[in-house]
Amino acid sequence: MIEAVDPKPFEHLKPFQIDGIPKLNTEVIAVGYPIGGDRVSVTRGVVSRIDFQSYSHSGIDQHLAIQVDAAINPGNSGGPVLQNGKVVGVAFQGYSGSVAQNVGYMIPVPVINRFLKDVEDGSYDHYMDLAVTDFPVENPAQIKALGLEDNGIGVMVANVMVRAVRLDCWRWAMSSSPWTAARCTPTASSVWMASW
Repeated sequence: MIEAVDPKPFEHLKPFQIDGIPKLNTEVIAVGYPIGGDRVSVTRGVVSRIDFQSYSHSGIDQHLAIQVDAAINPGNSGGPVLQNGKVVGVAFQGYSGSVAQNVGYMIPVPVINRFLKDVEDGSYDHYMDLAVTDFPVENPAQIKALGLEDNGIGVMVANVMVRAVRLDCWRWAMSSSPWTAARCTPTASSVWMASW
């Protein structure tokens, strides 16, 4: 979290209010400084999709993300996405070049609120992972072989992670040798990560 050393220059500013999740096909505005510059830039677009996506900074897990066609470029990534003057997300990644055009993503308010609540105590505890992978059961023959109803409900567990390591232990284990279990005794506040 960033905190101003001297808050006096910002005393006259009114903070943005935080709103909820915008509806599909409604207009949003991404604010920031794409590709540098000295003046703020505003790009407009519409909400194209609300879905779970991999976040570019982690690449290993999926969170709620909102796709917009407002330009998201280096510089306005991290800036607010507004609707009716209220924050509905934070711009954070986009596609460029031959991959796709006018496809950007924002982190929605529920994810922002969860993060802000998490860091209230001064530390980031991360998201927890169930440590399983699933496999969609869509093939009619597979549904019949498993004796399931063909109602589209449920998933098949494909893999269960059998080992887990606390995050602080994982960092230590990656930088130390030999690794000893005594270094990482579980506590009530331990943060665990699946290991595979």
